[in-house]
Amino acid sequence: MKAYRIITALLTAAVCVTAAAQKKSPQQSYEDFYRRSAEKYNSFRDKANKDYADALRRAWLLYYGEEPVPEPVDTVPPLPIEEYEKPRPEPVIDREIVIEEEIVIPPPAPQPEPVEPIEEVTVPIYHITPIEETRPPEPPHIDFDYYGTQLSVRDFPSLRLAGYSHGAIADVWERLSSRDYNNVVVDCLRLREDRNLCDWAYMRMVDRLAKAKFPSDRPMQTLFTAYVMVQSGYDILLCQTDTAMDFMYRCDNTIFNHVYFIMNGAKYYPYHSATTSFKANVCDVPFRGSSQLSMEVTVPRLDTEYSDYRHMSADRYPGAKADVRVNKSLMDFYSDYPSSALTSDFMSRWAYYANTPLCDEARSTLYPMLRSQTEGLSRLDALNLILNFCQHSLPYGYDDEIWGGDRAFFPDESIYYPLSDCEDHAILFARLVRDILDLPVALIYYPGHLATAVAVDGATGDYVNFKGRRYYICDPTAHGPVGVSMAGMSTDSATAFAVR
Repeated sequence: MKAYRIITALLTAAVCVTAAAQKKSPQQSYEDFYRRSAEKYNSFRDKANKDYADALRRAWLLYYGEEPVPEPVDTVPPLPIEEYEKPRPEPVIDREIVIEEEIVIPPPAPQPEPVEPIEEVTVPIYHITPIEETRPPEPPHIDFDYYGTQLSVRDFPSLRLAGYSHGAIADVWERLSSRDYNNVVVDCLRLREDRNLCDWAYMRMVDRLAKAKFPSDRPMQTLFTAYVMVQSGYDILLCQTDTAMDFMYRCDNTIFNHVYFIMNGAKYYPYHSATTSFKANVCDVPFRGSSQLSMEVTVPRLDTEYSDYRHMSADRYPGAKADVRVNKSLMDFYSDYPSSALTSDFMSRWAYYANTPLCDEARSTLYPMLRSQTEGLSRLDALNLILNFCQHSLPYGYDDEIWGGDRAFFPDESIYYPLSDCEDHAILFARLVRDILDLPVALIYYPGHLATAVAVDGATGDYVNFKGRRYYICDPTAHGPVGVSMAGMSTDSATAFAVR
């Protein structure tokens, strides 16, 4: 019996000791949970980065670039300017213009996202007992300029690339993949959302950040930009020329005047060495779960630098007049945007311009007037007002004389620059009709000229049968009402596509 009591006591003591050892403070329990969660949270991304670094050590092949596709040149010369400015008579009969080809513009794909959410590195604060609230010190930041807008991200350790060897590149990639660089990727993704950056704008932003952090180190600029883009979900391949590092981004578009490579059945464009044909040594293993870069355009939220006011007015509607200004900060961004075709038909290049909204500044100075002037009018009368307003507010100028070649304008640019041509007029007019009247609009291309057509009831004149409805020609370059085509345009055939 005595021996039994001794054994029982010893077992009880052992249980108590074990329980005491297993009992942890709330802070210790949270830290264990946080660690286990983080390990699981980062497992896929960590594995993908490790595999990518391994590929950087071994999977490089020589590829030859394809010749750049030149910007399309219209073989039909434009009319003399005085022909555009002649008044056109009212239409009296319906006349169908045959659509030879209808271009289908696919909807934009979702913006790429990281393969899994990137863990933000923070220091946990535990309030076990009430304490006096204090403001933690601000972490160091790095500031950089983005088209006249000052942006900022949390700073991160600097790095140098020790030579161009594949092993050295892989070593830096592995270092970038550590938690020390999580926060800068998180901050970049937040800026992408907060500043409404499309894919092209986002890549330009990361490039500006890389130049600010590594001002005289081109290889690290390239490697860092590629890293952030990959972690953000984009299909990026690193490459080397004879002496320089570059990266390529996957994009299905035809980007005019840019060399491209075909790898893994997809099209890749070099970021820096864009306009010359060359060969490159490429690590052609894509990051798991990455997506191509879209050329779809959204208006980035840049700090406002107001342009001068531009007076715009109609001649047949005395009340249709406004002093309009735009955000001048957008002009450099739009100038940087490369022209590209979304489909095999070059006409689809205009879709990006036509589907881009006006900036807030232009909308605030122009839209209230147009809405007040069209209020109470029939849809046809309101359409004629906006058409007449565009015809007399946008002086015509030839692209080759102004820019040295063809250059389409985003809607804001047609307001900003003093002269514009038929494609620019059609793009801005299409934007105004959709925003003010909410009518379906198509762009209509005749060789040598771009116009629009609008599905509106009660009209007479030239039209196209499009998507089961009559779309009446509205030409913001020709000085005539709805239903009147530009003089000299053939009614035998045209190409059309709808704009969103």
